[in-house]
Amino acid sequence: MTSRILRERDVVKKTGKSRVAIWNAVRKGTFPVPLKIGPNRKGWFEDEIDAWLARRATAEHMEA
Repeated sequence: MTSRILRERDVVKKTGKSRVAIWNAVRKGTFPVPLKIGPNRKGWFEDEIDAWLARRATAEHMEA
């Protein structure tokens, strides 16, 4: 099964995080690392973003 690649704008919409927050989290190692899809383009596998969102939901649920 091949995962769809999401561009930055799609990741922003899906996660509700700003571009700056996403890149800060990537640098900290708390967000999936994008892959290079072109000379000036990066993208994320959709299943990695979905897994990240699921982990966050689980963590927030356990804290409540």
